[in-house]
Amino acid sequence: MSATIVLEQVTVMHGERRALADVSLRIVAGETLSVLGSSGSGKTTLLRAVAGFVTPDVGMIRIGDAVASESGRSILPRAVSRAARRAARDGPLRDARSA
Repeated sequence: MSATIVLEQVTVMHGERRALADVSLRIVAGETLSVLGSSGSGKTTLLRAVAGFVTPDVGMIRIGDAVASESGRSILPRAVSRAARRAARDGPLRDARSA
């Protein structure tokens, strides 16, 4: 699957703590992206949200033309969800610790 991934004002809460706050990002198909930051800065949460393992509390995630999640609801079609999870697991979107 080759699709653009778009995050618009994504916020993910872990209890009272914001794991991600108002993140907007566009990853074009074929583009390589590195996610860098200190421990606890939200790198893994970002990748988990894109892969569909975490549903953002606010904002929208699109993969290609499909809306994956919007305002606290995961609405990603099953086939796209599997492809997104596979991409997160196998690359190019993966946690650097697994590289």
